[in-house]
This record gives sequence, structure tokens and C-alpha cells, in this order.
Amino acid sequence: MLYQGQKICVECIDLSTKGDGISFYQDYLIFTTLLLPGETAIVKLLYKKNSFWYSEIQSIINVSDTRITPKCSVYQKCGGCTLQHTSYDEEKRVKLKNFKNTLLNIAGIDIPEIELLSNNNSFYYRNRAIIPLQRDNENNILFGYYRPSSHVIEDIDHCPILDNRLNSLIPDTKRVLNESKINCDSNGILPNSIRHIVLRIGTNTGQILISFIANSSNILGLDKVAKYLFSKYNNVVGVTLNIQPLANNTIFGDKTITLLGRNYIEDIICGQDLRIFTDTFFQINTLMSDIIISQLVKWYKFNRFTGTIIDAYSGIGTISIPLAANGFNVVGIESNTNSSNLSITNSQINNISNISFINGDVNKVVKKLFRSSKAFVFDPPRKGLQKELLNILIQHKPDYIAYLSCNPATLARDLKCLILDNNVYTIDKILTIDFFPRTSHLESLTLIKKL
Repeated sequence: MLYQGQKICVECIDLSTKGDGISFYQDYLIFTTLLLPGETAIVKLLYKKNSFWYSEIQSIINVSDTRITPKCSVYQKCGGCTLQHTSYDEEKRVKLKNFKNTLLNIAGIDIPEIELLSNNNSFYYRNRAIIPLQRDNENNILFGYYRPSSHVIEDIDHCPILDNRLNSLIPDTKRVLNESKINCDSNGILPNSIRHIVLRIGTNTGQILISFIANSSNILGLDKVAKYLFSKYNNVVGVTLNIQPLANNTIFGDKTITLLGRNYIEDIICGQDLRIFTDTFFQINTLMSDIIISQLVKWYKFNRFTGTIIDAYSGIGTISIPLAANGFNVVGIESNTNSSNLSITNSQINNISNISFINGDVNKVVKKLFRSSKAFVFDPPRKGLQKELLNILIQHKPDYIAYLSCNPATLARDLKCLILDNNVYTIDKILTIDFFPRTSHLESLTLIKKL
């Protein structure tokens, strides 16, 4: 019988999809943070959940050849990265293996060879940081990310996966905020307080937008902080204030005020200019976004498709506009009104006329558009495609589907429905993309053809 606090010796055989080491002990599955395959360690049992035990390392007896020193000084405390302690080659191997296993276990799809697209530089890739703020008992600023499964902020001066041009702002921003004595409370309980700061950069343009998220517009002293940062850093093109008054976990509110400069940055994807606002959803890794969108365009070109492509969940036109720029007629569907309006602006900036956007619910709009198109692009949220939409696809059977996924489990579920359960489609190609190096996340592009 195992008990909380017990110390046991385990041998790690694998990594979970969250990056934890997997071991077995007396028929129990043991998850251990920071333990690597091939390592033997003494671990302390922390708690039991269902039939699993979660544990922490006490000492490592045999060290894996793939173990490296993390680049981040607070890696073991911060809740951001999970795989900085292993080599990047091993990280990619584990992520691809877990992706294949997910397809096999959920959908019964076995594809031995799947390419993983990556950038050899696994650091300094993030184009945005949303950083919670708090003041400690001595009224000093805590500026950093939450510890795992908590709202405790781990203070940082530098993040090794954040674009270094944003890193250069952190020490000075912390200092001027500290001196301002402005209330800071990431939970939004303290009146007239800043909850988060958002640092956003156009990777290819270098333009930076600094945004403060507060529970009120009445933040005394913020105008001086904004003026200092805007005047000191030439690449800062704007400073904004987003109002989120509710004491909950929602990051952004509905209202954004421009304090100085402008309320957007510009960046370039696949040769197309895009505007991006404070709260705009935009892929974190610009370089990998460019690569995977180019792959999608090439696939449609290779198949010599000549009709209209419907881009569901089209956002600000990140995929729609490059497709249209390559000669395809495109209709984008986006439920978020601000993003839909911005996609129209972005298409106009690029002088693209063979494109239109519809602001509405994807399921409802797709029903109406099936007769006008035989090709689709889906880039859904983590929950994947809704059952209603899957049923529409099975009923109307478009010729081509490109499915971008950020969740292998829901991708596998949807592929099972389309390919195995209904025998409507076949997989032409699957590519995995490492948008988030040093974490356990892996995105994918599945290219599907009608049988």
C-alpha cells in the first residue's frame, strides 16, 4: 500500500503528453515532474488522483544522456515550459511519439512516418507575453508567470522563450512600475489596479505594442509610465489600456483605450501585411506560422483546386489572405466581430479583392455555403470540430479539407469520425509543427481528400 509522503525508487520509461516522467511501481502508474526516460530516481509521493500517483524527485540515481541544464533560472518553479531539461532532439522525438500514439489509441490510425517541422532555435520565439502583476508584502512588484496550478507569481527579469526584443523591456518596465506605486493585483480584487501587462511584437517588423490590463480606467500614474516607455523605446509604436473589471480568470475586457501612439502593430505572414491589436488572437510563433501556411497553400496548388476555399475560424485573415494572394477565391468565417472586421481591413491593406469575410457562427454559416465550395480549411479551438459540423461534412462530402489542430486528442476524435466511422475520407498527408518548443504542446496540419 502506497501513502502520501512515501519515498520510493522508480525507473522512468516514458514521458506523458504533459511532459511528466512515467514509471510503474507495485502496479501503480507514477507521474514525476522533471524525470526523464532511462533515469532511476528516488521520488516522494505527493497525492493520488484516480489510480495514479503524482510525485517529485528527491534524488536522481542514474542520469539520462539527454538531460541538459535549463536555460531559465526559474524553470523548476515557473508554470510555462515543461521540457527545458532535455535536449531538443529528445523533446521532438517524445512529442512526435505521443502524437502518433494519440492517433492510434483514439482513432486507430497508424501512420509510421510523420514529419515534424521545427526551427533549430528552440528559444526566443514567442511574439507575445501576457504577464500577471502583483505587489508583495513589501510593496515590490512581482512581474512574471504563475507557478504550476496556482496564482502565485514567479518573478522574472528575462524569459528564454520570449523574443529578446521584448525581454529587453522587462527590467526597465518593472522598475518604472515599482517606482510608480500603482496598485497591482492580477486577481482584480484590489480597486484601481493593473492586473496584467501584455508585450507584443511584430516578429518581421520589430514593432512593439505595450498593453496594460486593469480593472478600472482610473489608474493614477499610468500616464507617466506609458509616456516613459513610449518615449524611451523607438520600436514601441503604441501603449494601450484594456479594461477587465470582473474578478475572474478572463484576461481581456471588451474596452481598450489608446494611451499613446496607436492601438496595433503590423507584421508580415507569407508576404502579406497584417494588423494586430492588443487582444487579437495571432499565432505565438510567427516563423512556424509562415512555414505551415505555405505548406497548406502548396497542397491546394498541387491538387490544382480552382473553386472557392472556405476558411472556417478565419480570425484576422492569417490563412485566408495568403490563400487569396496565391489566386484562390476565399470566404472566411469568424464568430468574433472584432477579428472579422480586422480581417476585412487586412485584406484591403493588401489590395486583395478575391476574398470575403462573414461574421457568424461557423456551424450555421457553413450549412449555407456548402453548395458554393468543395474545399475547406479548419483551424478550430482546442475542443475541435463540433458534432454538428462533422455531420455536415459527412453529409455534403467536400473534396478537400485542411485541418489545423492544436489538440491531438480532438483531432484524432474528429479523424475517426470522418475516416473510420463513416469511410468518407482518406488522409493525404499529416505534418506536425513545433509551434511551442520547450513545452509539451504540438500542433499539426492534416490534409484530407474525399474517397
